[in-house]
Amino acid sequence: VSLGWQATAQMDQSLRLFVQVVDEHGNIAALTDGVPVDWTRPTTSWAPGEMIMTDHAFSDLPSGEYQVRVGWYDPITGKRIRLTNGDDAVFLDTAMMVK
Repeated sequence: VSLGWQATAQMDQSLRLFVQVVDEHGNIAALTDGVPVDWTRPTTSWAPGEMIMTDHAFSDLPSGEYQVRVGWYDPITGKRIRLTNGDDAVFLDTAMMVK
């Protein structure tokens, strides 16, 4: 999964990104979690307007239907960052994994 991010203003807080692969029962089957770009680009280093790309590889998943859930959180408090609609993460399109 490749994701593009762009800050509209300078950020004063270093957030963590989580990308979760969720199975049809709502269980997390795989995840990545941490500072973007392999721990090299904390959100405090992003320049307004700069495009940051993150890649998240998931392998060895059994065949099935999955959704990808993406969100951000404060690593100090563990509190997730809310979206404008009040949700704490967004689900991307459903994907089928077949081996």
